[in-house]
Amino acid sequence: MTNKAAVNYAWGRMLQLWFSAALFLGGVFAISVFGPPIEAVIAPVLTDQVATASRVGNKVTFEIDLIRHRAGCQYAGSEWAVHHGDRVGHLTVFNSEGRPVDAQGITLKPGRTIVGPFMTTLPNAFVEADTIVGTVTYQCHPFWDITQTLGPVSVPPSPE
Repeated sequence: MTNKAAVNYAWGRMLQLWFSAALFLGGVFAISVFGPPIEAVIAPVLTDQVATASRVGNKVTFEIDLIRHRAGCQYAGSEWAVHHGDRVGHLTVFNSEGRPVDAQGITLKPGRTIVGPFMTTLPNAFVEADTIVGTVTYQCHPFWDITQTLGPVSVPPSPE
């Protein structure tokens, strides 16, 4: 092999390694960006949700009938929001024992179950709220978390 051929071969191998590394890193990036939403659609943790709610003044009590899949997924937290038109506000939701839901977690067995009852007090700015929506995060494996929506729960109109 001549000197020029050896140099061309070395450059070719180096470009091949750089190209392979770039493809690998691009694949890792693509999986980390597109993996969670794809997994949430293909293999959801919660499905078939039906929510019921009752209201007395600005206090709302609700429960959600749903199916839990994927028993190996661990609850990692939740956030709750109240919606009125295009306005959104933060809510603290309590379980039947009066503890905030996020502190206690939502422990569900696989299969059909009813979650709740949950209770909350609507903020003064959201007394005429339309819906309550929960965002629940599950960790199913060490690569990323799966975020799913609980609800929406239609808030009954105020009887006053």
